[in-house]
Amino acid sequence: MPGTPKVNQDYGFVMYPVVPCGTDSTFRVGTLIAGIFDGHGKGGESISRIAALKVGRSLELSMADTPSKPLGVRIAQLRFEKAFEFAEACVKELLPADVYACAGTTGTAIVIHDDDDGVRRMAVGHVGDSRLIRGSVQPDGTEGWIVTARTRDHKPSDPEERARIEKAGGLAVARAIGDGEMKTVGVSAVPSTMCIPLREEDKVLVIASDGLWEHLSDEEVLAFCYRYRADASLAAKALVLEAARAWYEKGTYRDDITVCVFFLPFEGSPAVVGLPPPPPISSVLPEHYVQFGIEWPQRNTTRSSSSDDAEFPTPRAPTPRA
Repeated sequence: MPGTPKVNQDYGFVMYPVVPCGTDSTFRVGTLIAGIFDGHGKGGESISRIAALKVGRSLELSMADTPSKPLGVRIAQLRFEKAFEFAEACVKELLPADVYACAGTTGTAIVIHDDDDGVRRMAVGHVGDSRLIRGSVQPDGTEGWIVTARTRDHKPSDPEERARIEKAGGLAVARAIGDGEMKTVGVSAVPSTMCIPLREEDKVLVIASDGLWEHLSDEEVLAFCYRYRADASLAAKALVLEAARAWYEKGTYRDDITVCVFFLPFEGSPAVVGLPPPPPISSVLPEHYVQFGIEWPQRNTTRSSSSDDAEFPTPRAPTPRA
């Protein structure tokens, strides 16, 4: 309802570095675990928090058990299925029955690991429509990045998901942790998984709840990441603010927006050395900057006409409502 505060039901996490190796408990610097979970329904904020923490912990423990085993499709599938099953069980056990029955969460988690064969691989497990994309340099050397990998949103409108749900006798959310009452009519907590190598030409990973993807395309998201490629934190903040602007242009409601941005290689890339400072972020209202500790940028009426500004324009302020 207008004027009513909304509880943020998203929950994101990053664990880095992880995985003890050997008896001296040293760490593999190349291993990272991260995820974003988007709760829904009354009590969905509790489900997203529990699910995120339990999935992250399960993945951490499974990596620690076999730190030198290369990530592969089957290994990734087993680890993520176990992690999401564990989270589902914890949500059911820890929360009141009515919350588990009628609330749930989507979720996307990743594991990045330097295998003993010298290949850095990324495994992904997800349920629902919290999405991951990977951006890479263009083959012809054109400036900017293109999408070279993405998760497939689990929505009832997807033919494969629709067929599975209708076969079970229902049609609602496709996959989620929680939503206990809908488990008997096709809603599943079993994640889709993939495992892919991270190559030299791969430059950015973005994981975000559907609040980002509702009004911004994958290509628009990569354009913002490229514009703010000198600072991953600013890139993530810029995406949140631009998505919020897009929501407010459509109406008074804004979904929760949570974003993780990783520039590759995530130890710090020499490619960004010498880049000019990232341009200021413009957004909906000055108070949106306060929560990030960013100074509200004064509008410059004599903007530069550089190619960077032309290709990736600063987001517009919304048109005032009558």
